[in-house]
Amino acid sequence: IRDSLSIDNQGCVWSFGTSYSRQCGDVPLVEQEYENEDHPKYTETPCLVSGLTNIIFIGTGYVHSVCIDIRGAVYTFGCNELGQCGLLHVGEDRTSLRKIEELKNIVSVSCGDDYFICIDDKGAVFSFGSAEFSIEPVSDVKFVSVACEADMMAFLSDDGYVYTCGDNDYGQLGIGKECEGTCTPTLNPFLSNVIQVACSNRHT
Repeated sequence: IRDSLSIDNQGCVWSFGTSYSRQCGDVPLVEQEYENEDHPKYTETPCLVSGLTNIIFIGTGYVHSVCIDIRGAVYTFGCNELGQCGLLHVGEDRTSLRKIEELKNIVSVSCGDDYFICIDDKGAVFSFGSAEFSIEPVSDVKFVSVACEADMMAFLSDDGYVYTCGDNDYGQLGIGKECEGTCTPTLNPFLSNVIQVACSNRHT
């Protein structure tokens, strides 16, 4: 929510914007009161997030952030109230940078508002955070990347097909309006030879 992360050509991560739950990392913050907000804390200029090197991919949720380094290790920081930072101590609303030791060889990650999903080099899918849409496994399909938004997610398979799951109130799954929603990644029958997928705010 009003925060951004960026990666430079050295694999360092810079953050800027609001940092209610340390989603910008442990960086210097200033505080200012607005009429309808309770003392938001933010960075005035991009700040280097300490403890991160060789980062190749980043993702941000509502108040949490996830990074992958060149070795496929995963680092998270921010709010873990629903487990969206992948940490066991659920309920913490502000967490510093942590490495998730259980995750290895991760090749793709994406964040929804209060969850994140990642995929390893064998195509295994891991999810953390809100259990509103728990993902059911799909056999005989290898996923290579994922894109998430608040209520749905899209997966790209190694043979160029798109699978979607979650809420479909506005047709954002792309599989026909007769499907109200599903927890199983479902093949989109209209797409093939896809090389990238993205989604945001009820569209894909």
